[in-house]
Amino acid sequence: MKIDELVSKPKAKPKTPAMVRIEHMTSNQLHTHIGVHRENRKFWDRIKYVSTRGSEFYITAVVGERIVGVTSLQINPYNRSQVWVMGVSVDPQFQNQGIAGRMLRELFVWAEHTQHEISLSSFTDQGQQYLVGVLSRLAHAHPRVSVKYSSQD
Repeated sequence: MKIDELVSKPKAKPKTPAMVRIEHMTSNQLHTHIGVHRENRKFWDRIKYVSTRGSEFYITAVVGERIVGVTSLQINPYNRSQVWVMGVSVDPQFQNQGIAGRMLRELFVWAEHTQHEISLSSFTDQGQQYLVGVLSRLAHAHPRVSVKYSSQD
């Protein structure tokens, strides 16, 4: 047996597919797309309550014509310079490929350009832990973007 076979190599993390496009969508655009494309019922069940009020907007990950990730955002009606992150969801078939990170990086680029502060809405404990970690790393890379991690900040 060769030494290479005895030493276990760490598995490489899957990379985001090159064909994923990150797009901005309004509520109407997202709902139109949802009505036309329902490839993964479980994924759509998780995001079916997206708003139609028009005050929310979305950063989406798209493969071909299929939406595989959605970041729900809303401008704070009491502080128009702040954007709330209402939710982040990725189709289970596309998870662990960096798609959520790409959508959140796009959020930071947008927030830097528009001078908005990013604020987390309420999430599950697991979701909160994940988002705080990712947003902390992105905030370090985008020092001009202010991030509010909880209502106590």
